[in-house]
Amino acid sequence: MKLLKGIPKSSEETEKLLIGLGWKKLKEPKNLFALIILSVPLMILGGILSFSILLYFNKDIITNLIKVFNNGSFTFTINLVYILVILLTVLFHELLHLILIPNFILSKKTYLGFTWFGAFVYSSDEIKKGRYILITIAPYVLISILFPIVLGFAGLLNKYLMFLIILNSLSSSVDILNMILIITQVPNGSLLAQNGEKTYFKSK
Repeated sequence: MKLLKGIPKSSEETEKLLIGLGWKKLKEPKNLFALIILSVPLMILGGILSFSILLYFNKDIITNLIKVFNNGSFTFTINLVYILVILLTVLFHELLHLILIPNFILSKKTYLGFTWFGAFVYSSDEIKKGRYILITIAPYVLISILFPIVLGFAGLLNKYLMFLIILNSLSSSVDILNMILIITQVPNGSLLAQNGEKTYFKSK
């Protein structure tokens, strides 16, 4: 695993090599902006699902979340704490992606990267479809579905945790869209690989 600054660009030479070896390009949005725009409906649906779970355990969730925003707008110190906690949540989200990549510690093709928009994980290693889907969706399922259920039954949910759970749910929309693209286009048992922002698959 290596650290990386900035999202890797795709290589035409690598693309020709992959296609020559029988890899097919996944049909996906051409850039990150288009990916985000197309994921907005999933952002809404994912947020509603997490919100519904929180609402089941805490009927005052709307009031509590409003208080978080109101408190943050009055005190600069609290804003800094919120920003730090949000950044840590984003990093935790990406680390969940990372640790599920096979042999990520020793891999020379796996990266933990940073941009002005936050952190990201990138790997050009060949990964099986089932594992790829798990890597893609795990942060949403763990943080925004299982985590609130466990905390809810334990009586440990508070307004700050609920805010972070909803935030993670909304920011997972691109992951959910990627999962859908893979499920609908890639045959079971196939391998997937990244070339910058482009994804390729190959049936065994």
